[in-house]
Amino acid sequence: MRSAALLLALLALLAVLPAAAAAAPDAPDAPRGGGAPPTLTAEATDGPLTARLSVTPARPAPGTPVDLVIVAAVAADVGADPTVAVAWPDVLGALTTALGEDVVEVESARVAADGRSFVARLRFYDEGAHALPPLPVRVTRGGERLAEVSLEGVTLQIDVDVPADAEPAPARDALPLVVPPPPVPWTLLGAAALMLAAIVVAVFLWRRRARAAAPPPPPVAAHEKALAALRSLAARALPEHGEVEPYFVALSEILRSYLEDRFGLRAPEQTTEEFLAEVSQTAAGRRAIEGAHRDVLREFLTRADLVKFARARPAEDECAAAGRSAEQFVTDTADIAPSATDADGRAHARERTGTAPRAPETAS
Repeated sequence: MRSAALLLALLALLAVLPAAAAAAPDAPDAPRGGGAPPTLTAEATDGPLTARLSVTPARPAPGTPVDLVIVAAVAADVGADPTVAVAWPDVLGALTTALGEDVVEVESARVAADGRSFVARLRFYDEGAHALPPLPVRVTRGGERLAEVSLEGVTLQIDVDVPADAEPAPARDALPLVVPPPPVPWTLLGAAALMLAAIVVAVFLWRRRARAAAPPPPPVAAHEKALAALRSLAARALPEHGEVEPYFVALSEILRSYLEDRFGLRAPEQTTEEFLAEVSQTAAGRRAIEGAHRDVLREFLTRADLVKFARARPAEDECAAAGRSAEQFVTDTADIAPSATDADGRAHARERTGTAPRAPETAS
């Protein structure tokens, strides 16, 4: 039952996950500063590399600082390799060659600590439109080129009407370019989960069928049960501790239970006189126990009554002899084939007590 509940819970979870993934809202865009000046951007992608260029402000005044930021995003499976590196463009050389040193000045240029962004501070001195030259960004692995893009198509308008003290927005060198993760293979995951569930159900059904098909253990023979009880009683060494009466009570109970289980004689329900009379005078009793065995049984039960009711105290060797006599009696009568009358007697005894056959109890 517990395995079935776990299986249902697993199937329910697998049914909910794809729906939850499909219903998840897209992440909101980062808020834009209300007073931030406009930014010029360019973006390019080549295989695992995506680079973005941003220039702020888009319409600076002559001599106003301009921030140029390049952010490189490398696919996770490639970027995890420690030999992968980003090669940044020579901004100083490219700008001065394309525009001239009297038009543009590169005050500073640096690579951010994460190695994935590049920031330069520029100043333009001539008004008008100035197109930035192409800026190449490469990704290498172990020194060999892996991917390369060219960031181009950005033109700044230097406008004398813009106040000279206007400052650009802070450089966003710490903001990485977000690359969406690869799609989750829900179909494959669902198929794998269903296959796993089928295997679990098959194993569960096979184990339950194997347990149901296993035959019950054979019943223990009456004489084997009695001999085991006699050996257990002997191991307790009650006579050695002065407990003679409990020893004989347990010994008598074992033997009476054996006679009931083996021959259907209601020994535990009768007094010694009633039981011996049944053994000697009834056809079932005579057929179950032969004459020599009846004499041994009479002697044993009489001695046990003397200990229980007349307070007789036999020596330790006599107690040991009584135990051996009981064991010999069980061994000698174990091979006697019970008749149909004996089986009827056992069934009748169980109907009188209302219980199934039981193992003999020993006194403690």
